[in-house]
Amino acid sequence: MSIGNDLLTILTSHPLAYKKLHVEMRKNLRADSSISKESISRSLQRLKKKGLVKFINEEWSITEQGEELNIKESLIYFEKLTTHSHQLLIMFDIPEKERYKRNWLRSQLKIYDYKMLQGSVWLGPGPLPKEFLNYLKKKDINKHILVFKTQKQITL
Repeated sequence: MSIGNDLLTILTSHPLAYKKLHVEMRKNLRADSSISKESISRSLQRLKKKGLVKFINEEWSITEQGEELNIKESLIYFEKLTTHSHQLLIMFDIPEKERYKRNWLRSQLKIYDYKMLQGSVWLGPGPLPKEFLNYLKKKDINKHILVFKTQKQITL
């Protein structure tokens, strides 16, 4: 994880003054005491230039764009399925403003050996792992997905 990603993670919880931000970096995320104040300062300036953080009233805080990027970076991938007993048809309609979630879901379905019928319609082995389904709920993706169990095996 980069210093920039660490800064975004810290600032997700609340805005911080520069000195407190440096202390949080050392305390929570990086045991590596070699992180200099200059490195943090340069990273903050790069993040600010990209519109990911802002400096207001002597405090650094994350922007909406920064929060979105931090969520993207925190999406995890699950291992390939080893057994399956039936096929599932998955349809989803994830809004354009959450494109990164849609792209992540497509990548994950490919890992699970799903085949795309159309952009948001996929066919593949089931059942899906509980940890994956729980993760969809946690990331608030499940409300955009419909899952159907097929009656017969479909070959493409």
